[in-house]
Amino acid sequence: MKILLVDDTPEILHSMAELLRMDGHFVTTAKDGHDGICKLAQGRDVDLIITDLQMPVWDGYKLAKEARKLTKAPIVLHTGDSSAKKTPDIDFIVSKGNWLVLKTWIAQKDWPVDRDCDI
Repeated sequence: MKILLVDDTPEILHSMAELLRMDGHFVTTAKDGHDGICKLAQGRDVDLIITDLQMPVWDGYKLAKEARKLTKAPIVLHTGDSSAKKTPDIDFIVSKGNWLVLKTWIAQKDWPVDRDCDI
């Protein structure tokens, strides 16, 4: 599966990317929401977006809202913020560090995702 992983903390970004790659996924990383949307706009085809919530430039909510204009790929909010709320653009919220829940959610989805563009 092709995953766009977005987080502003380099240690989390690199460790999660490595865990996802060890599970056989192809991972593109981005340092914040704006960087992530730029990679999508450049034509990066993704099956799933996993994003942090609190980031500089664009937060996870802004990324999710803009990403919906480019892809129907599910969007997972991976956050340490216990007040995070699900929006129409967010498919799933998981606490940071809860790798098993995220891994289980990914495994239960029907892939591949319909990639029709809404633009």
